[in-house]
Amino acid sequence: MWPFRGRVIPLVSTLTLALLLALSGSPAHAVGSVPSVPAVPSLAPSSTQLTVNWTAPDDGGSLLIGYQVEVATSEGGTFAVPSAGTCAAVLDALAFSCTITDLVNGATYFVRVIAVNDNGPSAASPAASASPYTRAVKTPAPIVRAGYESLDITWAASISDGGSPITGYAVLIRKSRTGEWVAPTGGTCTGALLNRSCRITSLVGGSEYFVRVGVVNLAGVNLSLPTRGVPLVKGDLTLAFGGDVHFSGAASAQAGPGGLRTLPTIFAGADLSMVNLETAIAISGSPTPKEFNFRAGPGVLRTLARAGVDVVTIANNHGVDYGSVGLRQTLVARATSPVPIVGVGRNTTDAIKPYTTTVKGTSVAFFGIVGLDLVYEENAAVARSWPATIDGPGLAVWHNHSRAILSAVNAWSRKVDVVVVYVHWGYEMATCPNALQRSVARALSAAGADVIVGSHPHVLQGAGYMGRAVVAYSLGNFAWYSIAGRASAALMVKVHAGRASSYSWRPTTYTESGLPYLVQGQERRDTLSLIAQRSTAQCVHLSPVSSAHLPLLSLHQSTCVLPLTLAEMVPHLGFE
Repeated sequence: MWPFRGRVIPLVSTLTLALLLALSGSPAHAVGSVPSVPAVPSLAPSSTQLTVNWTAPDDGGSLLIGYQVEVATSEGGTFAVPSAGTCAAVLDALAFSCTITDLVNGATYFVRVIAVNDNGPSAASPAASASPYTRAVKTPAPIVRAGYESLDITWAASISDGGSPITGYAVLIRKSRTGEWVAPTGGTCTGALLNRSCRITSLVGGSEYFVRVGVVNLAGVNLSLPTRGVPLVKGDLTLAFGGDVHFSGAASAQAGPGGLRTLPTIFAGADLSMVNLETAIAISGSPTPKEFNFRAGPGVLRTLARAGVDVVTIANNHGVDYGSVGLRQTLVARATSPVPIVGVGRNTTDAIKPYTTTVKGTSVAFFGIVGLDLVYEENAAVARSWPATIDGPGLAVWHNHSRAILSAVNAWSRKVDVVVVYVHWGYEMATCPNALQRSVARALSAAGADVIVGSHPHVLQGAGYMGRAVVAYSLGNFAWYSIAGRASAALMVKVHAGRASSYSWRPTTYTESGLPYLVQGQERRDTLSLIAQRSTAQCVHLSPVSSAHLPLLSLHQSTCVLPLTLAEMVPHLGFE
């Protein structure tokens, strides 16, 4: 018996071929030799059949009459002429292909070819093997779960591979009931998938999509029934920012468990909040030779977290106030901090690395950098020790790391919805940004930053838009140990559809113990008026409205800042 759908196949021997030659009127004596042995045939399997292809051998100098194809069901088994298909007959000399049909999917067959000329048959070619197959059984309809502007797809395994191993699964999607089925362009549902789950991203929230999953084997793709899914719309976010915070002197009163208790009120409604933590997190080490040195124990990180702060930057002129010992302790505290810390790290890459998070489907990356010109710091030798190096700890500093910072900002702008850069920069007590601040802001905006906020001047500076980016040059003191009652403000940035869409101010000040609080009435109006005065185009060189196509901002001298020094008139790092 032969596995050709249960049919019995008679064996055809070389004697049969000889008889065929005799009937064909071949000469009684040989003119040449028998043809050479044919090469191994090539086999093309498909459902219940094999297509056999071969090349013509040397005819031995005689007339080549034709070919005979034989098949066996096991290696070393008995070969016989197939009973179904075009390979079942002696083929003429011009035939180099035929089909064997009515085979069993998944069974392995061995095929050889014999050439015949008027002097007799050649030896059989070496055998080739292959297995017919059919399409795998369809997968069940996939399960589609909605994410923010994405769909998560899962599916069960195909029950049968159709006699050919499954090479993977394919996912197709179309928008609406009548759209074209296409492969997803965003996410992990691309290529021949081996896992039975993936995510489709970059979809339109609230729109209707349909998904099919296909099982792939040599026979092609067999698609499931469609399943409907509607991605969620990204939720609106509010980002809150406060200015300088530390716990030195009188402000040490805020270091304990009940410290900064007013922050939830100030940041009410915010989804994420960030402040500048202007201190080393250390309990020992020697103060560096500069006028002011600030430090606080790691417990203040728990205070900040309990008060609702979501991320802090230590990239400022006090982050390394207690030398290498204090810096090591800061990094140890960072490793277990309940609030993420940016701007400081074990090396340059680590110091620049942002904190990233996703809220309501909107992803945000927070950077912290020092934007001061180190040459003009109170102790330039000390300042030169701040920057991290390729293999040494320190801060992310624009003066040393501008290219790496811009590269990181640009890379993350392609990965997340919103990029925030908190910069420590400017002149103390100056009410308008200096040339370096404006230059750094332009470079960050061009690299893809969406929100650029700053501190260091200890007073409020103005704000506006640089293209689409919200820029607030200085938020002033937020929780500080001196000059209680000075005007400050929390900046609130609205994010809509993954973009910074607007901003507003919440005027604040702080008590003699450094506790910040919202101001009301005339004091609130005065602070808002002060911000408006310092947000004029002549002062900040920004636009009052968001635009993706603002002209290049002029760099003429501000009318509300101290006269530019000679150092400011010199180009800064190629940006001014």
